[in-house]
Amino acid sequence: MEKLKRCLAAAVGLLLLAFVVNLLSARDVVAQALRDVLVVNGPGRPIPTNVQTLPAIHGSVAVTSLPAVSGSVAISNTPTVNLAPRTLVNDGRAFALSPNPNIAFELAVPANVVLTDVVLTLNAPSLSTSVFVSEAGGSKTYVFETVGSPSSAFAGNPTGRSAIHLQSGIQSPSGLRVGLYCSNVGGNECSGALMWSGYQN
Repeated sequence: MEKLKRCLAAAVGLLLLAFVVNLLSARDVVAQALRDVLVVNGPGRPIPTNVQTLPAIHGSVAVTSLPAVSGSVAISNTPTVNLAPRTLVNDGRAFALSPNPNIAFELAVPANVVLTDVVLTLNAPSLSTSVFVSEAGGSKTYVFETVGSPSSAFAGNPTGRSAIHLQSGIQSPSGLRVGLYCSNVGGNECSGALMWSGYQN
């Protein structure tokens, strides 16, 4: 009977030991199950998002990679944009000039005008006809270009035409001058038209 008690005690001890080891292992499994999970969705499977409230947006906004939309789309709460009214203004003059080292003529651009374009067109062969844009009553020159016929060795632009586009334009408090030289080169003649255009706010 003594032997049976010892075997039974040993069996109970082994069962207790197995139970404690199993309990410790289960605690590690539960701890691993409670960790944070990171889910990564690639561009092919984005996570759907519903935006509840947008903050105020200032400045420029760029929208790229828009999906194709079929059917109709309603856009609401768009801002109202008002552009200041603009009045287009221009001036021009035809000319037929002999060579002269001095300014042949100038067209005045008023101080309240934004100058956007100057066009010089030659309608006869010319070695060198120069066009410029400068500040009235000042020493600033913004543009100076020498135009001639295709056979001219004196002109920086041998196309017989100059189209100066000033993008958003230039303006001066004292006004601008758009002028012309018929370069003093032997055998030179200058014939064509000069014009400018711009706008007033």
